[in-house]
Amino acid sequence: MPVKALPTLRAAESVEDLAKAMVLHSQTPRCYEIEDPAEANAVRALNVVGVLADYMRLVGDAGEDLKIGVLDLLVDLHHLTDAVGVDWDEVLDDSNRHYRADVAGEL
Repeated sequence: MPVKALPTLRAAESVEDLAKAMVLHSQTPRCYEIEDPAEANAVRALNVVGVLADYMRLVGDAGEDLKIGVLDLLVDLHHLTDAVGVDWDEVLDDSNRHYRADVAGEL
């Protein structure tokens, strides 16, 4: 029986919880192999839990709420897009379209 990523991610409250969730990544099928859109999207989320946990440790947010870590990561990504000449608003618009398609089970 495949691992269910969604319940684990919904319970995550800390960097340590993200690290535990990361272990599931190697135990789950690819998102495109999962019929349930919510579980497929949870597997997509597993692709970045390690990135967020590492980032939070790097910038000293390891003891912070996950919302703070996500916020700080997005702000720094915005700075990165400025530095490399990528249009932040265009990326946000495109990502919102892709996200909505993922949630609707279209991708």
